Amino acid sequence: MENLFVASTHHTILFFTNKGKCYGLKVHEIPSAGPTTKGRALVNLLRLSKGEQVEASVAVRRFEPGAFVVMTTAQGLVKKTPLEDFSRPRRSGVQAMTVKKGDELIDVRLTDGSEDIVLVTASGKAIRFSEREVRPMGRTAAGVKGISLGKDDRVVGMVTVKHGGTILVVSERGYGKAVNLSEYRRTSRGGKGLLTARLSAKSGKLVSAMAISPDDDVMIVTAKGKLGHLRARDIKLMKRDTLGVRLIKVNEGDMVTDVAKVVNGNGGE
Repeated sequence: MENLFVASTHHTILFFTNKGKCYGLKVHEIPSAGPTTKGRALVNLLRLSKGEQVEASVAVRRFEPGAFVVMTTAQGLVKKTPLEDFSRPRRSGVQAMTVKKGDELIDVRLTDGSEDIVLVTASGKAIRFSEREVRPMGRTAAGVKGISLGKDDRVVGMVTVKHGGTILVVSERGYGKAVNLSEYRRTSRGGKGLLTARLSAKSGKLVSAMAISPDDDVMIVTAKGKLGHLRARDIKLMKRDTLGVRLIKVNEGDMVTDVAKVVNGNGGE
């Protein structure tokens, strides 16, 4: 389990896909099940198209004014849309963002309009800018440039923050570290960003970036099915321009493909 939240039958869950669509379900539309059952696959509840997969989900109690949905793509575009624009979601989906050919939506966050956005790329760059630099747009807009990418680079994660916190970055070869958010100074949207990890051939590129707290657990998964389970409090806090330490041993021919915060069942995101 990598995501757990408490919701009443009146909540709406919004599911966002790699193709920029948003699907909605009322909690009461999801079949109830016991604690030991598998549950229903999302493809049986949502009318996803071929090649479409859910990348993020958020639970909404009320579609109140002043709340926003912030989205980012692999090619560094960001978009902010009023939450109210998603107040009538459908199982068949509505357009949340126009995603250009060769790009994909990778992450979504709910914000209050006054937070900071941090984008982290595979080549080890990161940029932090005010959410206020991204004007609200309609659902069919494509967004604006959040970060300028180098050749063959891509965004691997987005973090939204109001105050302090810690970011975890993990590379293909199993190296990673925790970095205090105070090390990322706020700059203007669209820049090239700052170094967030001094990568090398032994580390490979970054594959994940996320906000963590000391109470979180972290699961690291490799392409060949190896699992690493860590406590966030045990991950070394390091400077922004360092490589990091080995979090999981990755054999030759294997690589880290996914990193997730793990919920232990006594709380949620």
